[in-house]
Amino acid sequence: MFKIKSILFFVFLLALMSCSEKAPTSEQLTMLVTANVRGQLDPCG
Repeated sequence: MFKIKSILFFVFLLALMSCSEKAPTSEQLTMLVTANVRGQLDPCG
């Protein structure tokens, strides 16, 4: 139940942050990055 509430909170927070009046310029960049792979490693080359 806590996980569902956390997900809903973050979705609400992202929606609230996206409701701004000023238009983004080409100088602004917004990134959302997650890095949880639960300890899995993928070999590279």
